[in-house]
Amino acid sequence: MNLHKIATGVVSAVNPYILVTLQLNSGYSVNQDGTRTPTYIYQQKIPAQIQALTFDELRLLDGLNIQGIKRAIYLSGQLSGINRSRNLGGDLIAFPQGDIWPYGTLWLVILVVEQWPNWVKVAVTQQIASSNPIPRRGHAALERTPNVARHGELVKIRRRQAFRGSRPE
Repeated sequence: MNLHKIATGVVSAVNPYILVTLQLNSGYSVNQDGTRTPTYIYQQKIPAQIQALTFDELRLLDGLNIQGIKRAIYLSGQLSGINRSRNLGGDLIAFPQGDIWPYGTLWLVILVVEQWPNWVKVAVTQQIASSNPIPRRGHAALERTPNVARHGELVKIRRRQAFRGSRPE
C-alpha cells in the first residue's frame, strides 16, 4: 500500500506540488588548474512539495551548525545528501522561475530525513544563485524594506545606542 500517494491527494489541496528540476550529483571533474567542478545529472519536472521543518529537525540542523533558510521538501524518488564513501556531494533542487516564493530558488540537500521505497523527505538549505542574488546596499530589495539591516550594521547601531545611554548629557 502506498500511503504517500494517498496522503498526497489530501495535502496537495492545501499545499500544491511544484514541478522542479533535480540536479543529482554524479561526482566531479578535475580542471586543468587542479580545482574540482561538481558534475550533475539533470531530471526535469519532478513533483515536489516544500514545507517547514519540525522543531526536532531544526534542533538537529542547529547542532550540525547548518546556517541559512532551511525547509523540508517531499519528492517522489530517491535523493542523497553528502556521501563521503561514494565521493558525492549533496543533490540540488531547482524551483522554476515565477513571481511567488519558492519559485526561482535553488536548494541544497543537506540531510535525508526519511527515505522510503517510492518517496523521500529531505532537509534543504537555500543556495545563492544568479537568479537569487544577495541584496547589497542600494539594491532595490533593500530600498523597499528600510527596516532591514545586516548584522554588522545592527551591531554598530546597538553600540551607538549603548554609548549614548552611558554618556552624561
